Amino acid sequence: MPCWGGRDSDGKKAGEGQNTYMNGDRYDGTWKNDVREGNGTLYMASGNKFTGAWANDAMHGAGVYSYADGDRMEGEWKEGKRHGCFTVYCANGDREEGECREGKRHGRFTYYYANGDRAVQEFREGEPHGRRFFYPASSCMCWLLCCIEA
Repeated sequence: MPCWGGRDSDGKKAGEGQNTYMNGDRYDGTWKNDVREGNGTLYMASGNKFTGAWANDAMHGAGVYSYADGDRMEGEWKEGKRHGCFTVYCANGDREEGECREGKRHGRFTYYYANGDRAVQEFREGEPHGRRFFYPASSCMCWLLCCIEA
């Protein structure tokens, strides 16, 4: 059942509150003019969760997206899409760092494996661009992985 802190003069949701959606998702946070605005947490029926900034009913600003499998993504969103610098922490101990534009990978991404290995790949508009480099932890050599699709 929806529950929020109040309504504005036009009868729209305003202030702190909670709303449960027909699909089983639930939002706890700030409302303004009947939309999510400010800080809040969206608990998804899938087990995923987003905690962070909202603007005009979309993820917008700094936030943390946690997946049901234990992975989590920390970074910036713009109008509901990943936008800016991101770090993904994997449940298996791996970590990925990079930048997105308009929801797509863009720029240099570095993948740090839990065993100490790392891989570096450039992206343009969500697609791998150029060569992928692999740096094994057990060696000071770099392997050029030109035949691997990222």
